[in-house]
Amino acid sequence: MDNRNWPRAGALALIASAATMSAHGQTAPVQATPTSTSLTTPSLKFGPPADWVKPFEPQSGAPPVDGGAIQVLLQDSQCRFSGDGTDCFTHLEYKALTATGLAAIGTFKASWDPDTGFVTIHKLQLRRGDQVIDALDGGKSMTVLRRETNLERQTLDGRLTATQQIDGVQVGDVVDMEVTTHHRDPALKGVSELTLDLVTTIPAARMHTRLLWPDSAPARWRVTPGLDTPKLVHEGAQTELVEDMTNARASIPPASAPLRFRYLGRLEVTQFTSWSQVSATMAPLFHTAEGLAPASPVKLEIDRIKAASSSPKVQAALALALVQTKVRYEAIALNDGGLVPATADQTWARRYGDCKGKTSLLLALLHGLGIEAQPVLVNHNQGDGLNERLPQIGYFDHVLVRAHIDGRWYWLDGVRPGDPADIDDITAPAFEWGLPVQARDGDLIRIDVPPAPAPLAEMTARIDASGGLQTPAPTHLQLVYRGDLALGAATTFKAAPREADDKALRTVLAKLWPTLDIKTVDWSYDPAKLVLTITGDGTDALNWRSNRDVGRNETQLRASGFIRGLGTTKRPAGTDQDAPYVAPYPFSDAYHLSIVLPDGGKGFAIVGADQAKTIAGGEFSRRASLKDGVAHLDAYSRGLAREYPASEIAPATEFRRQLENDPILLRAPAGSPPA
Repeated sequence: MDNRNWPRAGALALIASAATMSAHGQTAPVQATPTSTSLTTPSLKFGPPADWVKPFEPQSGAPPVDGGAIQVLLQDSQCRFSGDGTDCFTHLEYKALTATGLAAIGTFKASWDPDTGFVTIHKLQLRRGDQVIDALDGGKSMTVLRRETNLERQTLDGRLTATQQIDGVQVGDVVDMEVTTHHRDPALKGVSELTLDLVTTIPAARMHTRLLWPDSAPARWRVTPGLDTPKLVHEGAQTELVEDMTNARASIPPASAPLRFRYLGRLEVTQFTSWSQVSATMAPLFHTAEGLAPASPVKLEIDRIKAASSSPKVQAALALALVQTKVRYEAIALNDGGLVPATADQTWARRYGDCKGKTSLLLALLHGLGIEAQPVLVNHNQGDGLNERLPQIGYFDHVLVRAHIDGRWYWLDGVRPGDPADIDDITAPAFEWGLPVQARDGDLIRIDVPPAPAPLAEMTARIDASGGLQTPAPTHLQLVYRGDLALGAATTFKAAPREADDKALRTVLAKLWPTLDIKTVDWSYDPAKLVLTITGDGTDALNWRSNRDVGRNETQLRASGFIRGLGTTKRPAGTDQDAPYVAPYPFSDAYHLSIVLPDGGKGFAIVGADQAKTIAGGEFSRRASLKDGVAHLDAYSRGLAREYPASEIAPATEFRRQLENDPILLRAPAGSPPA
């Protein structure tokens, strides 16, 4: 398990096509990689389909072309839960309608994890009218590569890819291929699960899916909107589920809706009876991994932490810092790396580990310190709606630790590059749902993230125009980022040469303040508080314009970007108009502008109304004032909820329009010359 690479246990991992057309019918370009290595492997086989596969021939006819480059004639997926794993047969027929389509279908490719399965290739043919060309030729031209395409993401997965160029393919040719993937993961203890995205934006003339499982090990299933209700057939001692659609095409999800509304055309099948069973399956793996050898050097680290402080919170912070800073991150999905964690001793000895290994080490440290803690499975970017799905291990791609200290739960993630020194300053992760790993009664928990207590992004601009409106005014800008925004930016700045940082800072400030003539830039970072400060100094000339109606010069005071989160998205007809809108939660922005005016501000005036409103899952305000010769503008926005009802989109859009059409103006004294 890893926040960048989690093997979808039991899912159709087959990518068997010319354009990397998966069993889900999706396409992607074939990418070469400098880390590819040609191999010979017994996990690639050739031969006919198994007896449990039923030949399926589509009806004649094809869907409308719609100007596409590829036409899918048949997408046939048949999977069997065998009691010790999952076998998935895929039969695809598709043709290139344009030269662009040729690039998509001209290469066959199938990928698999050799530690948990193998692939059998049954057929690879070209059909040109009545002519049938055998492109497979017994696999003589097939090459097996270990590609490691995610090395730049510090990820090793060990997956193998069988690939072959299809010679002689032309526009109008039909590629006809059949492949079976076999998945066997002992960590699943014979339980199978599948999540299939069956329809895509490329229409399929015929989409046929058939799933089999024994009645002695029943499965539950669920379909999302965009699929017909499957048919169930009981034959002998097994159950057969069939989904059969003509001219199958993905529905359009509602724009700006939460992720759970975008899972369209999906079929879920699982033999897990509950989330508790998923939790209990993973519990012994982590319990074993955190165990320390009698002479483990990790015990010395525990003793050092105990000697440093008797406070459990301080001890937990020191343990977390040790895992985050002394063990580098490396995603490892090799051998047992898919589900089974590396042990704490292995991770410490290697000084690298993935999220599972780092979690095992952190658990060993915390438990050695007498601190209650447990692993929690999460999905780092697809947690929304997890509680509505059927229980599957494959939905999780990351694991972290929650520790119970002084009556409070703390979220500790060993993969992060650095957290505040005081764990009270560590905020809950925005993963929505988590599954605590425990031997019994484990169930999903909601991860509540409170609104940001302080602005996560705060900009302060001070312009000294006391020298007159005709003189370029010295200007000082300060950007303050907090939390993960600060951590991410500081990590990037630390890794780059100072010259590169200087260039990047100037680019950032120029985008935020295009009229500033930048002279100097600088940045600083407080790792204990996760606060990054960027400063820039230069000169600017206020953009004064003559208002003939009042006979005075004026300039607009802009609260740049503070209305972030006020959406204006209109949803196309035919989509779910009532789905809620997602808010960029948690967010909190602040903007402060001050202009020191000439002559102590004599004769200057502020024009425009203050505004404040709570809407669209957030609170927004702006106010302006003129005091002691200084004009001030302050604007704030702060997220209060992850989403808001569709009924608020119209008033939110109107509020945004009102802010734009009723700007704050600084009006110069009558008779003042233009700047």
